[in-house]
Amino acid sequence: MEPVTPRSASADPEPPAGPTDAEPGLANAGHPEPPVAPTTAGAAEPAGDGSGAGREQTAQAVVDLVAAALAGAAPKGSLVVVNPSPFERTGLVLADLPENRARLVDAAGSPVPLQRLGLAPTLLDETVMDDLRPFLGRIHGRELHGHEIVSWDAADGVFTVTVGRHASGRYSYEDLRRAILEAEPGFRVVRTVAEPVVTVAALVTVPPLGRAVLTSRSPAPAGPAAVAHPLRVDPYGFDPVLDNGLLRVCVTGDGTLSLRAADGTEVHGVGRVVHGGDAGDTPTHAPPPIDRLLDRPADVSVEEICSGPLTGVYEIVRAYDRPAAIGGGTERSGGAERSGGGDVRTVVTTRVELRAGEPYARCEISLDVRCRDHRVRWHAPLPRAAAESHTEGRFAEGRRGLTAGNGDGGRAGERPIPVFPAESFAAAGGLAVLLDHVGECEITGNGTEMAVTLVRPAGHLSGNRNPCLDEPAGPETPAPAALCQGPLPVRLAVLPYAGEWREAGLPRLVEEFRHDLLAVPGSGAGGP
Repeated sequence: MEPVTPRSASADPEPPAGPTDAEPGLANAGHPEPPVAPTTAGAAEPAGDGSGAGREQTAQAVVDLVAAALAGAAPKGSLVVVNPSPFERTGLVLADLPENRARLVDAAGSPVPLQRLGLAPTLLDETVMDDLRPFLGRIHGRELHGHEIVSWDAADGVFTVTVGRHASGRYSYEDLRRAILEAEPGFRVVRTVAEPVVTVAALVTVPPLGRAVLTSRSPAPAGPAAVAHPLRVDPYGFDPVLDNGLLRVCVTGDGTLSLRAADGTEVHGVGRVVHGGDAGDTPTHAPPPIDRLLDRPADVSVEEICSGPLTGVYEIVRAYDRPAAIGGGTERSGGAERSGGGDVRTVVTTRVELRAGEPYARCEISLDVRCRDHRVRWHAPLPRAAAESHTEGRFAEGRRGLTAGNGDGGRAGERPIPVFPAESFAAAGGLAVLLDHVGECEITGNGTEMAVTLVRPAGHLSGNRNPCLDEPAGPETPAPAALCQGPLPVRLAVLPYAGEWREAGLPRLVEEFRHDLLAVPGSGAGGP
């Protein structure tokens, strides 16, 4: 991945003023993560004024405008890193750098810790032409396909143009134009290639609500910059393991995780995915009379995505055979046709990542939602039994027991279930789950396990045959969009801790997890 490139043009003659280098005072919405689909019951909000999608677009526009102003104030070839939090942070950003300048230094000239992640593709376009004059129409001075021309060459029937993000050195448009117009007729290959670019992860320290401007330099013979709590290589090297000294993560054969914190807190079987039926309406879960709870995958595969001192990632792919729906007929699932008893193969992909200096494991879960009227939950055993859970709501922390009553928001005639909302984290028994979306959780097994809802599609707004409600909560109106069919991304992080939840520093950790540092390439005057 590369830094967010501002989508708003930075050619405004008077861009909004930003803070000076490493100076507090920047108001920023942060770097939004990939859009998160509804993870509890309910349809996705439509785009438009006042909707969730509309608010997200407005927030992104603010980020783009601020990023464009900051990029315009920094020279080409630099990288501007913005901290959206009111405290100093050290975190990872991703950047694409020219291979001949694949090193970053801060304002003091000190090297920034880097990890190479891969090389970007260099062949941008290739076509066969018998007349080069139409190709000339695509060139505007030094610009071609949004890049700047570095050089060109015509030899052996191949016309090659090399481009880069910010070109420098000698270039004459008239020479290029003359070569194209004077080229002899005949078929030739026309290629547009990019200068070699390497994608890196950089560990950057940024002041509160401020920014840091980094400059790319040629590689130096000196050793790598020092890193606090880097990822370490497993000395045995047999099992998929990530370890930074603060947390050790091991991927087991069934696709779940074993975690051990630096304080000795251990938990095993984290990330078990459980599928069950749902006969309820959109606001209320209710299991069918005969429910099939399925948690054993038919197939598991694990692949290492990257490994290094700053970040390590494993991808876990689990395939499940799950019932297409809870029963026969078409009276449920929003009137959609379905086979009641057949199973469908569904895939759950989890990317678990551990970064240098972070005491929690990041999990990016991608669900292939192909079933209807069901609930999928992510389970994690607790290091110790709990009599209550703690969740952060919109305004304050909430404390919940293991049971629910009408005092927990239930209606008359409702048999409430102890599933409670969570705004940004849920903690119980030495385990915390950090959320980047509003979700719901439940403490099950008499206080020994936490279950977080990933998705609960329901095909109707309400239902007349809900075993948990004497009367429906609303009309039995089909809501096919609430079935959330197709790919569904969910992000969370898991943190084992000793002592009480208040001692684990969850509010700060949630802020860091939910709002990454924002990185944008400089686009102003100057530079290489």
